[in-house]
Amino acid sequence: MEIDPTHPVITRLVDEAALKSLAYRYAAAVDRRDYDAFAGVFTEDGVLDAPGASYRGHEAVRGLLRTLSHRFLKTHHAVLNQLYVISESDARGETYCIARHLSSAPGKNLMCYEMTIRYQDHCVRSAAGWRFAHRVLNVDWTRIYPVREYETEFGSVDRSRLGS
Repeated sequence: MEIDPTHPVITRLVDEAALKSLAYRYAAAVDRRDYDAFAGVFTEDGVLDAPGASYRGHEAVRGLLRTLSHRFLKTHHAVLNQLYVISESDARGETYCIARHLSSAPGKNLMCYEMTIRYQDHCVRSAAGWRFAHRVLNVDWTRIYPVREYETEFGSVDRSRLGS
């Protein structure tokens, strides 16, 4: 049996996989502090709305990532559920995420600031693939808790390497 790549079920699955990949690339770019990759998941005039601030365009979202990089030693975003309504040219939906942010003050223990997030997304299809045109970060709840450095038989992790 030959599979028709233009069949609506196939195109839907391909689009869903591409949108999931877009969310994964967003999370990886934040966690790796890759400014260009982070900007690249947005359209040129794409908007990221976060609590208390809005960032429009590639330079603005790069600036947000620079701020996060200075504020936290490391971040870890786990992308979870995702559900979109997809049309020929755009997609609107919601992506769940747990975002962990590692910080410490001099002489203090490491702390994790964890956010339970629901992103409201509007994505557009472009020649380069799906991109965020508008992403709204909604925080459902947060928690802060102490964490330990990962230790092995060879000793603990060098804190100077946590940001890389």
